[in-house]
Amino acid sequence: MVNYKKFLAISLGISIIVFTAGLLLGISLDETKVNDLLVNINQNELNTESYLVEKEFLTTFGGDKCSLSGPRVDALSEEIGSIGISLASYESTNVINTNEFNYLKKRYSLLEIKAYSLFTSLKRECNYNYTTIIFFYDINQDASLRQGKVLDALVNLNQNAHIFSFDRQFEEPTLETLKIHYNVTISPTLVINNKIKNEGLINLEDLMQLTNE
Repeated sequence: MVNYKKFLAISLGISIIVFTAGLLLGISLDETKVNDLLVNINQNELNTESYLVEKEFLTTFGGDKCSLSGPRVDALSEEIGSIGISLASYESTNVINTNEFNYLKKRYSLLEIKAYSLFTSLKRECNYNYTTIIFFYDINQDASLRQGKVLDALVNLNQNAHIFSFDRQFEEPTLETLKIHYNVTISPTLVINNKIKNEGLINLEDLMQLTNE
C-alpha cells in the first residue's frame, strides 16, 4: 500500500532540490556573464590608456602619431562594439540583475564617450576620413529600433562609419553633459560628424547624403 504522506514528502523534497539547483545555476550564469563583460571592459580601458600614453610620448618626443593612431583607435572601436552587442543581448533578455547591468552600462557609456572624443580628435589632427555618428535612442521605441537597423546598414556600406549609441534616458552625469551639448530632447536623434543633428527617423538614402556633406 502506498504511503501518500511519504510520497508527497519525497516529491516536495525533489522539487525543492530542483528549484534550488536551477536558482544557483542562474546565479552562476549571471556571475559568469558579468565577469566576462568586466574583463572585456577592463581590457578596453587598459588598451585606451596604452594608446593615450603612446600618443603623449609621440607628441612630446616626436614621431608620426597619425600613422600609428588610426589602427589602434579602430581596434578600440571594434572592442567597444563587441561589448555593446553583449550588453544589448543581456538587456533584451534580462539575464543580469538591474544593479549590475546599470553598473556595466555606465562603464560602457563612458568608454563610448571617450572613444568618440578620440575619433573626433583624430579627424581634426590627422584628417582621417571617419564618419562619426552619435545615436541617441529610447529602449523599446519603434522609431529607435528602426533607426538602429538603418545605422547597421550604413556601417555595412561604409567601413569608415563609427556609431556611438546612447540610451537617452539612462542617468549618467557625463551622458547628461553630452545631451546638453547637442541639445538632445527626443529619440531617435543623430549627431553626424559633430556638426549635423537629425531629429526623428531618417532613411538610409538620406542618411548617406548627410554623411557626405
